[in-house]
This record gives sequence, structure tokens and C-alpha cells, in this order.
Amino acid sequence: MIPLSKEPLNKKIIYILSFILLGILSTILLVSINKEGELTDGNVLIASVKNAKLTNHDLSYMISNPEVDKYRLKILAEDWVNREILAQVSERGYAVDTERLSDNLKNYKRELLANSYLEHRYRQIPLISDGEISDFYNDNIESFVRDKRQIRAYHFLLDSKESAVDLKSALSTSNEEKMAVLLSRFRGTLRTFTRDDVIEEISSAAFGSRGNFVGPIETEYGYHILQIINRFEEESLIPVHEVRDEIIQKIKILKQNILYYQIIDSLRLSTGYYINEAYFE
Repeated sequence: MIPLSKEPLNKKIIYILSFILLGILSTILLVSINKEGELTDGNVLIASVKNAKLTNHDLSYMISNPEVDKYRLKILAEDWVNREILAQVSERGYAVDTERLSDNLKNYKRELLANSYLEHRYRQIPLISDGEISDFYNDNIESFVRDKRQIRAYHFLLDSKESAVDLKSALSTSNEEKMAVLLSRFRGTLRTFTRDDVIEEISSAAFGSRGNFVGPIETEYGYHILQIINRFEEESLIPVHEVRDEIIQKIKILKQNILYYQIIDSLRLSTGYYINEAYFE
């Protein structure tokens, strides 16, 4: 015969309620964060350190260019994790100089406010036109002359020599549709590089060859295949379409600098301020 429990009834009720509460909390957690890391408010969880969370919404405030690539975003997320870990360790046992921390927070807040206002004003700058890009290119043509030989090529990295040989053979086909499939499947990276931009094995093979397909090149990373698109000699002119993004960024910075001083000059006229010039003499 099974002996009857001698535990008080109210203790049993507490146990039952605890299990129910645990189940409810688990359900809430599962609903709150799905397998893609999406939170209930529509945000996506990017990273976390204990109870601290970084969402895509938080991440958007950390960047000035909304078109930044995922690699840069990952660097920002990694940096946030590192700083959050250090901050949490500091909170637990480090003797914080609260007065200095308070001053730094005040200064940082003022800096954030100033930058927030500038970003708001910078958004009012019109989109850069093709004419502006062309004018900038022609006015600064000497800065778009190559100072070294360059190669523009698709780069493929494979695990085995056999796969690399097969890919090289397939790439040499004249079938454009098949080429498109191969480029998509093996994710070749298109880049322009000089001798100094790549490791010695690739540099020697690429610049020492006259063919359009180079490899397999064996390195510590695997087997490399290059499909060379163009070769550029030293002192040749870089066409405008290759430096379009670079030009847009430079024009943006120029326009932002001009607008910055226009804003400051205007606000200084309408705002009371004082600088003790004698102190700096």
C-alpha cells in the first residue's frame, strides 16, 4: 500500500502553482522570441548579454548609412557585445568613479543631441545627381589614375583540388546561362586588386599569367580559381562607373561639411555665447 503524503495541503498547492507558472513563463518566452530571433513588437533580436538585448531597431541608431552591408553590421554587433560584457563586469565589482562617470554621461548626451540634430539636417541634402558625379570625376581626374597594375577578377575558393579543376573547366564554357548558374552556386567574389592586396601565391599566379582562367592555386585556405575580367596597366584611367560609389561618398562629405558651417554660422548669430579669448593667448 502506498503511504499517504504527510505534506500540508497548502504546500502541495504552492508546488502545483509553481509548475503552472513555470509553464506560462515558458510559453511566453517561446512566443516572444521565434526561431529567427524576432520579438513580439516586430523587432529582431541581434545579440544579447544576459538580460541586455540588442535589436535591429537599436542597431539602426548605431549607423549613419542605412545601406551599410551586413559585414559592417556584424562588426557593430560584436562591438556592442564586447562593451556590454565589460560594462556588466564593471557594474559587479569595479570601483567606479561616479562623479567622472556622471560628467562623461552628460558630455556624451550633449554630443548625441548635437549629432542627432546634424543628421536630421543632413537628410535634407538632395540626392546626388549623375551630373554632379560626372563633374566631380572630371574635376579630380588625376586622382582616378592607377598608380599600380591591377586585375579585376572573380575569385572562387574551394575545399578540394578536384572541385577546383571541375569548376575551372566549367567556367571556360561559352554558355552564358551555365556561367550564371556557376557564379550563383559557388558565390564568386568580384574584386579589383593590385599585387600587394592579395597573398603571394595568388599575386604571383594572377600577375604572371596571360590567360583568363588561373588556378587551381593551393594555399593554406584551400584551392583558388580566378576568372580574370580585365587587366589594367599602371597610370591607366579608372572609369567613372567603377568609382561611382566612392565619388558619391566624397560629394556627401563635402556637402555635409558646407552645410555644417552654414548651420553653425547661422546659429551663432542667433544664440548668445561667450569664449574667453584671453585665456588662450
